[in-house]
Amino acid sequence: MRVEDYRAILARLFSTFAIVFSSFCLLAAPTVFAQEDGVDDQTTEQNGDEKVTEEIVVTGSRLKRDTYSSISPLQIITAQVSREVGLIDAADILQESTAANGQQVDLTFQGFVLDNGPGASNVDLRGLGSARTLVLLNGRRLAPAGVEGAPFAANLNQIPASMVQQYDILLDGASSVYGSDAIAGVANVILRKDFDGLEIQGFTRIPDYSNGVDHTLSVVWGKNFDRGFIGFGGEYTDTERVSLEDRPWTAGCEKHHEIDENGQFRSQEEWQSSVLGSAWDECRLDRTAGRYIAPLGGSLYYTGPGTSNGGWGSFSSQRPRSDFNYTDSDGDGVADVRYRDFDRNGTPESQSSDLFPETSSYSLMSYGEYTFDGEANITPYFEAMYQNFDFESRGRPPQLFPFVPALNPFNPCNPAAAGGVDCGLAWDTFMANPAVIQQYMDAFGCDPSLGGSCDQTFGAIGAQTVRPVVGVRGDRDNTTTSGDQLRVVGGVRGDMPFMTMGSLDNWSFDVYASFTESSALSERRGIRDDRLDLALGMEFIDKYAMRQRSRRRNGT
Repeated sequence: MRVEDYRAILARLFSTFAIVFSSFCLLAAPTVFAQEDGVDDQTTEQNGDEKVTEEIVVTGSRLKRDTYSSISPLQIITAQVSREVGLIDAADILQESTAANGQQVDLTFQGFVLDNGPGASNVDLRGLGSARTLVLLNGRRLAPAGVEGAPFAANLNQIPASMVQQYDILLDGASSVYGSDAIAGVANVILRKDFDGLEIQGFTRIPDYSNGVDHTLSVVWGKNFDRGFIGFGGEYTDTERVSLEDRPWTAGCEKHHEIDENGQFRSQEEWQSSVLGSAWDECRLDRTAGRYIAPLGGSLYYTGPGTSNGGWGSFSSQRPRSDFNYTDSDGDGVADVRYRDFDRNGTPESQSSDLFPETSSYSLMSYGEYTFDGEANITPYFEAMYQNFDFESRGRPPQLFPFVPALNPFNPCNPAAAGGVDCGLAWDTFMANPAVIQQYMDAFGCDPSLGGSCDQTFGAIGAQTVRPVVGVRGDRDNTTTSGDQLRVVGGVRGDMPFMTMGSLDNWSFDVYASFTESSALSERRGIRDDRLDLALGMEFIDKYAMRQRSRRRNGT
């Protein structure tokens, strides 16, 4: 029998258990007394002259204690207070907590190199990464969810916010209790138990600027009994897309903001301006500026018809070798090629990219428990949750690095091609410039007066392979993701009053089984590598050998 068949059978068994247990709770409810008003799970009861405080299992420990005697620092965020300040989603609440630090991945991350893929949100506590931050739901693990990459973290977007009572954030490491994924801490999402009939809530967040309206509609029904409860809920969310041009802090171009090692805020790109002599503003670096990498010449940019700092026709070299800072062929102290002049950040095409993508999701959940009479307090419980989501984003195309064979009729380093040149002779023209020679002498300390030679000419080298670096519109720039997740939990907990070992008493047990199944589909159109190779004439060429030859000729 296949693994998929076992999963399907297990899912049906858990689903059947959830339905039967729900029906049992509803049938058993009329035979018990109603709970007295004003008493909840963590209140203090009067027992004669003695006050008895009910003990609970605090997040980060297996021992029963009240919340205020926990030895680990614990931050508790109630859902009601969060709603009052405009925070509804579990991802927003956890990521904006004071314990969250480091890179918080949310829906604004749309790249295809994310471990959990696009459309997922996770929390990073203490800056140690989401892989070291454990997320629990009612004290039990949430399984990873995502598509593409290697999903390892729970997707906070799958938590039905309308069913949450509070968020417990353990501010200390708990690897000894939960394992290595809790080194940074634990975020425990605790679902509400105080149901009383039908509740319908609607939330709408309207930004100060255009687009980005967020709608949330939730329907919750539940019933509390003297010895248990049952709850059902459904939630639907929908968020409009926001493009970069819709917000003043990204309009014009995406801005560059970071804090340096001295804690100072910095808004300008330092590498291009300090090392490569490129005038720069507050715009972020976009590495999809078109260029091609040629033997000896390094990165060559199109600088206009017949304009070149060497013999490359209409192209100029930014820096021929990695040990050159930048090329200043006219000696004016300014780089010949400034990357910002070719950067795509700020173009009309880039401004249509998404800042916040369009998303929609709905979730259904049911859970409950019932405690039987007796000293053992046997309590069977269950949780069943289903979530479906759709995510669509529009971005900029990533870089494409195809090899162009030496004899390709459009290769700029093919002397036989229209407009092509011999890149060895082009390099010689570049090195004949006195200003370039002086730069070389300053960089490498060659001094002809001491008998050294600064001659770096190569002569004709014939047709050579080049590698353009481009971004092609329609290549992996739009992403559509859809998926769902089913989670079913069933278990029994209770006390063991018959187990006493001196001062070690108050033993209890909790046995449960959890089943989670996730599936998702991500679609991203792109250029097929085999078709591109066929169009370039690469189908019979060893690209690895070509890459090694290209590196040797470039001196890298």
